[in-house]
Amino acid sequence: MGKKRIKGRQVQPDESLEVLEPVCKHLRKGLERGHLKKVLQNVDWNACQDCQSSDSETHEKCEEEEEDKPSVWLCLKCGHRGCGRDSKEQHALKHYEIPRSEPHCLVLSLDNWSVWCYLCDNEVQYSSSTQLGQLVDYVRKQACVNIQTPGKFLQW
Repeated sequence: MGKKRIKGRQVQPDESLEVLEPVCKHLRKGLERGHLKKVLQNVDWNACQDCQSSDSETHEKCEEEEEDKPSVWLCLKCGHRGCGRDSKEQHALKHYEIPRSEPHCLVLSLDNWSVWCYLCDNEVQYSSSTQLGQLVDYVRKQACVNIQTPGKFLQW
């Protein structure tokens, strides 16, 4: 059996077609690299921006009730940081549910660097050679560079 050509690339006969096809069909419309690079400067990586902007008494009470802080998810379209499904408010999910002309369906966990697609309702696998993987690497570097301490940011 000979080699096949798929999209200008030679493929070995034992290579699976599933490996070549993206797992999530929403990567093209769900990512906005240029915009993210602009908005991800001097942000608080460990907090939901909606919880931060809500009433401070409510926020303090919520923090007292929960020993563990809820996970924070980053929208890969616009940079919105929202608390995850494990929180009472679920701001990341609410952000996705707002009707828009383009989907805000891809989110990145700032706890474990996994990517989730709300439209597929599934985790999106990535490697560092893909656009998604490169974007995740960029966000990870930004999160390591900008570590917020009470009152100011430290630049490493």
